[in-house]
Amino acid sequence: MKTQRLLILSAALIAGAAHAGEARGGRTELTVLGGVSLLDASFRNDVVILIYPPVPPSEERLGGSPVVGFKLGRSLGERASAELQLSVAPSHTAESTGYYCNRFCVYPATPPPTPTPAVDLVAPPPYPPPLGVGFEQRAAYHYSLGFAYELTGGNARPYLGASAGAATFDGIDDARTQFELGLTAGVALGAGTVRGRLEAVDLISPHHFFTRRTEHDVQVRAGLSVRLP
Repeated sequence: MKTQRLLILSAALIAGAAHAGEARGGRTELTVLGGVSLLDASFRNDVVILIYPPVPPSEERLGGSPVVGFKLGRSLGERASAELQLSVAPSHTAESTGYYCNRFCVYPATPPPTPTPAVDLVAPPPYPPPLGVGFEQRAAYHYSLGFAYELTGGNARPYLGASAGAATFDGIDDARTQFELGLTAGVALGAGTVRGRLEAVDLISPHHFFTRRTEHDVQVRAGLSVRLP
């Protein structure tokens, strides 16, 4: 399966980076994170298919999910680092809400009395009550390579980051993979072997599989970083 191959490749890259960092005596840091995805992608489909019973207009929405993940960072200097990142959002909910079309199609059990132009079968706002709601769970796998820079020293170090990679949304019948850019702002707390982290990241998909337009998956995450020997 495509998703499994991508996960295996990501794990291999992370293990290789850790081994290279250890061999050169550099500073390598492992971060474990947990949080929430605030993704809210939606669109309205107002096209009514001219069959009987007619297919009504619908609203499609892809919501958020809890997130778990980790980063493996390799220092490039006193404040800069390169990072391999992998995270999983296991329960994005895709919701489809169908509406009754208006006029002759309010009750799908009653056929239109006369032929009706397509424009008469499209329900203009406000829409009548929903006809029904369907759900599908999709797990999202995010994997990327990025860079981070700590703006100051001390025990509380704000940092900025940027990354490029991909996301795979795995559903019941298919898996959709898309290009993704990430922008991160956060703060690292502590100066020892173990540090706390609090960060927000905006994962930008220029052509999201769900809406076919640019979408922002904002994630808020907290975790711990451990400096590896």
